[in-house]
Amino acid sequence: MIWIDYDDPIAAIVDSVYGDIGDKVTDLQFFNERAIPASTNDVVELVNDYVLSILPGDEKVYLSSDEISKQETKSSLHDNYSTEYLNNIKCSAFPNHVLKLKVGAVFMLLRNLDQSKGLCNGTSVMVLE
Repeated sequence: MIWIDYDDPIAAIVDSVYGDIGDKVTDLQFFNERAIPASTNDVVELVNDYVLSILPGDEKVYLSSDEISKQETKSSLHDNYSTEYLNNIKCSAFPNHVLKLKVGAVFMLLRNLDQSKGLCNGTSVMVLE
């Protein structure tokens, strides 16, 4: 049982949509039938971080490899943007530098990885192991 702080609006909305999420972690249909709409990417990040924090298990953190290829640019763009700057870019339809996952976490693919296997943009995926 998870204690919910109803003074926290994120906790309240997650509880009202997902209930005791720990019991439903392996139920794929449960997540297909629910969603929390959010007005901004910042709110999405708050909801995602909260849901991840209440899922059981250890969190794994994956980092992107962001840099401008010197071979693909004809100008000195690669000298103007540091890796730290690129890693802090957050915008719609562009993955964040930091990806945090746990077994049971559900996420949406933003790129076509392997269409023949159904791994297409917009596909919901659950971490199984």
